[in-house]
Amino acid sequence: MRFGYNQIMLKIIRSKTFFIFEVATLFLFAFFWIVSTLPGFYNKLGAIGYAYCHQIPSRSFVFGNNQFAFCHRCTGLFLGILFAFIWQLPSKRAGKVFTGWKITFSFFSLLFYIVDALNGTVLTSFIAGRTITLYPPSAMLRTVSGLCLGSALGLLIYPIFNNVFWTNCNPNQGTLGSPRMAFRLLASELIALFLVFSENPIFLTIFDILSTLSAILFTACLYLLLILLFFRLEIRFNRLLEGRNFLLLGVLFAAAQITVLAFLRFRLTGMWYWPI
Repeated sequence: MRFGYNQIMLKIIRSKTFFIFEVATLFLFAFFWIVSTLPGFYNKLGAIGYAYCHQIPSRSFVFGNNQFAFCHRCTGLFLGILFAFIWQLPSKRAGKVFTGWKITFSFFSLLFYIVDALNGTVLTSFIAGRTITLYPPSAMLRTVSGLCLGSALGLLIYPIFNNVFWTNCNPNQGTLGSPRMAFRLLASELIALFLVFSENPIFLTIFDILSTLSAILFTACLYLLLILLFFRLEIRFNRLLEGRNFLLLGVLFAAAQITVLAFLRFRLTGMWYWPI
C-alpha cells in the first residue's frame, strides 16, 4: 500500500502539469512580493532577510542609505554555506557526511557562534546581574562566527543531499577531496571577508545578493530533503533535471515560509525594518 502511494506521489510531482503549476505559483509569489514590500531593490532584499534576521542597523553592514538584508552574523552564516557548497561541487556525488576533522570543526564553530552571540548580551546580564563581555564585540568577529558555522553546515548538508537525491552516490568518498580544496575554501572566505569590510558599494551589493540567494536556496534544499524523506522518494535521480519538479517544490516551500514569516512580522510590528 505504501509503495503504491509513493508511486502515485512520484507520478504526480514528476508530471508536466505539476511543473507548470510550480512555475506559475512561484511567479505569483514573486509578483505579490514586488507589489507588497517597500519599493527599491535593496528593500526587496531586506524584506527577504526580514523573515530570518533581526536586522539591527548597528549590527549590520550599511553603505550609503542601504542596509544588508542580514546582520553581520547572518551574512557570514549564509556566505559560509554558499562557499562550502561551491567548493564541494568538484567532488560531484561524494556522500561521506562525518569525518574526524568535520566533527571537530563543526563543534568548535558552533561553540564559537554561541559564545560570540551571547557575549555582552542581555542573557549575561540576566545570569550575573550585569552585562559581561569576555572580549570586545565587533562586526568582524560576528561575521567570522557566522562564516565558520555556515561553512560547517554546508560541509554537512551537501553530502546529506547527495545521499538522499542521487541513485549512485558514493557514501565513502569525502566531499573535499584534498587538503588543497579545504585551503581554497578558507582562502575564498578570507577574500570575501576582506571585500565585505572594504566598504566598496559594488562588492557590498554583490555579497548582499549572494547571502540572500544562499538563504533562499539553503532553505529550499532543506525542504527538498524533508519532502523526499517524508514521501520515501529518496535515491531516485541520475541527473539533476530528473528532479527539477522536486527542486522547484523545495523553492516553493522556501518562498512560502519567507512570505508567511515576513508578513507575520510586519503584521505584528507594522514596519519593514528594525525600529530606530
